[in-house]
Amino acid sequence: GVSSPDTLMENAGLAVAEAARTEMGGTAGKRVLVLVGPGNNGADGLVATRHLSRWGANVTAYLVTGRPDPDPKMEPARAYGVTVTGVDQDPELAALDGLIGRSHLVIDAILGTGRSRPLTGAVQAAVSRLDACRQSPRRPSLMAMDLPTGLNPDTGEVDPACPSMDVTVALGYPKVGLIGFPGAEKIGRLEVVGIGIPPGLPEESEIDLELMTPDWVGECLPARPLNSHKGTFGHVLVVAGSRNYVGAASLASQAAVRTGAGLTTLASPSGVYPIAASKLTEVIHFPLADDGEGRFHPKASHALRNDLDRYN
Repeated sequence: GVSSPDTLMENAGLAVAEAARTEMGGTAGKRVLVLVGPGNNGADGLVATRHLSRWGANVTAYLVTGRPDPDPKMEPARAYGVTVTGVDQDPELAALDGLIGRSHLVIDAILGTGRSRPLTGAVQAAVSRLDACRQSPRRPSLMAMDLPTGLNPDTGEVDPACPSMDVTVALGYPKVGLIGFPGAEKIGRLEVVGIGIPPGLPEESEIDLELMTPDWVGECLPARPLNSHKGTFGHVLVVAGSRNYVGAASLASQAAVRTGAGLTTLASPSGVYPIAASKLTEVIHFPLADDGEGRFHPKASHALRNDLDRYN
């Protein structure tokens, strides 16, 4: 079953802290700023501050909004040496500007999946500073916890103030909004970390999308025996090309080669053949009758039909 909410929160904070450590190439002596919001995303961020400080980083938690009182994640962070400040002490955000400029890494843990309304007030002002800092030659790396603040997790729509990240650490699953545009333009590199949620979607889920990943594609490809040769993996016939579309024939043939076909043959009009042959060194060529204008002659179909048994 699913772990308790507190366990998920602890797992999320630890996973993001580990991603942050990797992003910085270590934590000793590094300065990390975590922008903390009012809900669970902010609590995850406070958990991350605790681990980063424990590992030797100089960590500041900046409360962009109010937090619950009492806050079960605040005191453990303070106990591990995390500096806690926020808009209550910095209403003009002048201190925030300085913190951003001095940091090696800034983590956006302001708003998570539960918020999709327009950004206003201190939240809007804080995230706007993240985008502004990208113009600095010595800017910090920017990391989003689960998703950048201002990105709708369901639609991919973005608030005008939504900052662009260098890396987004998605918790449990990548959200639909991280994959669709314009949200996908804001997330930088996407990393998905496990936090204790079982694999698979609940039966009541309305999500009807599937995400193609390198691992999934690898599982779909058949094993290639060590004692194999080019004849083991099939023979693809590409019938393509005309005077104006030589590139299409070349691209289709290259695609067949690159996706693992043992042999690839391009059947093209004889007038196209010299051009295609100069581009394709791994492809067998099958020139067919040309109509004189760079297109297949009708009688080419007979030669093609008689040769089809050679191909898979």
